[in-house]
Amino acid sequence: MKIFSTEGRGISEDDVPGALAERGVLYFRNGDLGSVRSHVFDWGRPYDHPHQSAPGITLIRARHTRPPAGLSGFTRDRLALHTDRATCAEPPAVVATLVLAAPRAGGQALLADSARVLTAWSRRRRLSTARRSAFLETRKGRTLRPLIDSAPTGGVRIRFRDDGIARPAAMGPAGEEFIGELKRLCSRPVVLDLGPGEGYLIDNYRYLHGRRSFVGERTVVRFLATPGPDHTIPFGFDG
Repeated sequence: MKIFSTEGRGISEDDVPGALAERGVLYFRNGDLGSVRSHVFDWGRPYDHPHQSAPGITLIRARHTRPPAGLSGFTRDRLALHTDRATCAEPPAVVATLVLAAPRAGGQALLADSARVLTAWSRRRRLSTARRSAFLETRKGRTLRPLIDSAPTGGVRIRFRDDGIARPAAMGPAGEEFIGELKRLCSRPVVLDLGPGEGYLIDNYRYLHGRRSFVGERTVVRFLATPGPDHTIPFGFDG
């Protein structure tokens, strides 16, 4: 399995946690279930998910045509950019995605780095204002979580989703402006056309991910993890 940065520079196995925390995303090729699991769970603890096939591991393929809220990932439909487990008290720090089978058409992975928005607000000394005025709420209007909150390893993390379960909501003009910038970021994602054995690792506190709709069969394995007690890794945004 070859892991590399967005610039194509190779990353050694020992350097993966630090490089991921610094960059927010790493890519890989020639991966399989065993090698990706090793690279993620050697330093991270599996994070349980209600649809998992094994601790921290979920097999994702089209199972529904009219899914209940929150199950768009198990269809052929577009999956909007989001934070995994955004409404949970403690989302996973790391998401890894391995493609086992690529579809006939479509299905490209989508990524967006929220640090681009967070950095701009931090430089303008408005990040604390955004923290107080942007939230996630249910579709019925009940406030769930702040859109920005403190990451357990320091700094801040983003929580974003806009679907049948939750949506961003503003409390005042600053919140509306911040949410608008996040949505514009999501409208210009990085697009990855991944084949079998290829995938990515992201800092889930910082990067949003999704996919385009597709035709045919697409099979992906998702790995969720949070750093183990022996690894104090500063995931999230340190601004």
